Amino acid sequence: MINNFLPAPMYIKSAKGGKLALYRFENESSAYPPIIMTHGTFSNASICKELATFLQKEGFDCWIYEWSGHGKSAYGDFRPDAEDYALNDVPAVLKAVRQNTKHENCIWVAHSGGGFLPLMYLARNPQRQKEFQALVTLGSQTTGAGKTLAQKFNIAMVMLLIKLLGYMPG
Repeated sequence: MINNFLPAPMYIKSAKGGKLALYRFENESSAYPPIIMTHGTFSNASICKELATFLQKEGFDCWIYEWSGHGKSAYGDFRPDAEDYALNDVPAVLKAVRQNTKHENCIWVAHSGGGFLPLMYLARNPQRQKEFQALVTLGSQTTGAGKTLAQKFNIAMVMLLIKLLGYMPG
């Protein structure tokens, strides 16, 4: 049976004041490093819940990180771009998961735009590689989207649609 509900979120602050929701699919007896999962640009934590539930049953302690401004996470005092997410949210998430699990590193699994967040973090902080045992990106890409006014408008309309509906229609 598929679990349609997320656990109650734990809230942490990003470096720039965003309120980040972390959803833990707890397995404290796990000998494995915790898995941090994140969604793509136009979705939220709900996209990761079935995989997190499966991995929890397989013995992993899973955490879903919901980007600032997505789902139950809030921006704070700024409107971030990918670099802000990577350099402000990612370290806060890593710190919270490491403190709560007492593991020195994690496995990061990311979908779509969520994949370039840990990659960008590591590109700017190569000395922090030890925080990751593995990094898995699924369908992760970057493009020049959002450079023109029309592209920015289209992105804003998609984000508004997600806010109104609560999800991104297929």
